Amino acid sequence: MKKRDEAVDIVKGFAILAIVFYHIAFTPFNDSVRALTGGFWKVPIFFLIAGFFLKNEKVTNPIKFIFGLKKLYLKTTIIYLISILLHNLFVRINWYPEGTTQAVTGIEYYLYDFSEIFIRCLKTVFCAGHGETIMGAMWFAYVLIMALVGYSIVSYMVNLFFDESSDSYNIVRLIVLLLAAGVSYVATHIYGFTIPRVNNTLTAMCLIGFGRITFLYGSKYFNNYWVILLSFVLMLDCIFRTGCTRLNQNEYLDLPTLIIGTISSYFVLQFIGRKIVNTYIGNLISLCGRNSYYIMAYHILGFMICSEVLKMLNIFNNTSPRGMYTFLVENNILYISLYFIFGVGVSLLLLQCGKIIKRVWNKIC
Repeated sequence: MKKRDEAVDIVKGFAILAIVFYHIAFTPFNDSVRALTGGFWKVPIFFLIAGFFLKNEKVTNPIKFIFGLKKLYLKTTIIYLISILLHNLFVRINWYPEGTTQAVTGIEYYLYDFSEIFIRCLKTVFCAGHGETIMGAMWFAYVLIMALVGYSIVSYMVNLFFDESSDSYNIVRLIVLLLAAGVSYVATHIYGFTIPRVNNTLTAMCLIGFGRITFLYGSKYFNNYWVILLSFVLMLDCIFRTGCTRLNQNEYLDLPTLIIGTISSYFVLQFIGRKIVNTYIGNLISLCGRNSYYIMAYHILGFMICSEVLKMLNIFNNTSPRGMYTFLVENNILYISLYFIFGVGVSLLLLQCGKIIKRVWNKIC
């Protein structure tokens, strides 16, 4: 079995930890610092990495490739279905305070009746689940699934005219993906027309395509100091001109800046990652990277539990001002740290519990 590239896991670790960190409701940084420390690259870099190991012979067979995504689809669907079934419980225990407005959707929390639960579950099966605060970050998983499907379909269509092993195939596919992302950009930024999980799926497909090209032609430069220096300059330029990106709303400055900024950020982060491979901090960040999907799925649950602990300690109460997922903690380092630890820790704990249950189940059966 081919050994995992620890540097890739560390980059994913940097990205998922930045996602958790910036989901905490605090305001200590200006937009440029926020963008530099993750606000620009934390989500795009996941789509870029998703393209690294997509070999042409696999993606040019869409039916087989799509069936290969069933594990990702099933665990995403199951997690989201559980969150819908628990919605009314969360309302009753005041995790979703009834009558208050959701920060994400702007809709008031309320109890679901049976028909609404059924409709929401049905939407989830078709990758259209939305509105569950505790699953707020899981739009990424849906977009990733649809982007991978779209990438495979485009790969198959291009393969009808070009041999998959040729450079022409890679170039033409990239042009098609760029055109699709360009249509998405024009719809969102020129005409103000954005369909959730459609516009940003086209953008994600483009990043996946550039991820494949980056891995194929750029990996030999991952340790080149001059390339890293150039990447660092490009990264700073893109970040300070752009600020934060919001791919959940398909919001970014422009395609060249998004693509160049994401690729250059990856080069810089993987360089740092290679310097800390096999160190304690490197192993810890790599662990988070390997399990980034579960941290993405469960960290808001960790925030909710942390909020309950803080209420039990009479630090906050039900009327305290809230951000998107946490109480407003301003620049209090202790509260920020607690939320961060709970967000990551609860996610990894749930993952371990799931592994234990699976092992026990396998022994019983």
